[in-house]
Amino acid sequence: MNKKLFLEAERVIAFYPQLARALGGINEALFVQQIYYWSNKGSRSDGFIFKTKRDIEEETCLTPRMQDGVVKTLKNMGILQTKLIKAINGSPTLHYRLCIPLLQNVIMENDK
Repeated sequence: MNKKLFLEAERVIAFYPQLARALGGINEALFVQQIYYWSNKGSRSDGFIFKTKRDIEEETCLTPRMQDGVVKTLKNMGILQTKLIKAINGSPTLHYRLCIPLLQNVIMENDK
């Protein structure tokens, strides 16, 4: 198979080096970009979205352990909020929400 055809068949994630520099790493940038991508596709009025660690790993190749470190870093920066929300079956699920104004400020400050 032609490599170009193979790459065209893959799901592409855009990567922004500027975001990686602002957030302190590639993993943080990939995670934020993926949560941002899904943020307007959820049905919750509070802006939180649900993605399992398995979902995120399939989409970004970030392992659950890598995700834990990224989430900790982003929460400490105030860019990411998490919330345990009861699912229909009663088990709590972790939901994510980005603080877009703070994310924009971090990016702008890094550009100076």
